[in-house]
Amino acid sequence: MTTVEIPAGEVEDPAGGFSPTAPDRGEAPGLVLPEEVVASLAGQLAERAGSGEPVVLTGPGGLLTGVIGQVLQAGLAAELGAHLEDAGGNAGGNRRNGSSAKTLSTEVGPVRLAVPRDRDGSFVPALAPKQATRSDGLNAVIISLYASLS
Repeated sequence: MTTVEIPAGEVEDPAGGFSPTAPDRGEAPGLVLPEEVVASLAGQLAERAGSGEPVVLTGPGGLLTGVIGQVLQAGLAAELGAHLEDAGGNAGGNRRNGSSAKTLSTEVGPVRLAVPRDRDGSFVPALAPKQATRSDGLNAVIISLYASLS
């Protein structure tokens, strides 16, 4: 078995060849994970494949679904932390007050989240807005499918 190494910062272009991660069309670059994280995820994927488990990337129990869930969870915690700092920390009496479970449908499958709350109910998360059941990316896919029908 041979291993192909792709230099950091490059991704495979489906049309052929390689392109840098930061597109030159004026688009914002995607999230670039540290090499240690990528190596750890690759190791987990290889371990699953080696043990005979099905290698699932998307959908419930998929690798990408888990990664998206962890990133969203960390983002929600950071959002609440920033919200509480803006409100003056504990001086105002507002602080963390548990979390509520939420399932968010994403492009790669459903993601279970524990959306944090604050005592006075003033925290409105931007990553997983209240009463939202789909991510913005999935909404864009649905809208584009409707647009292609007309």
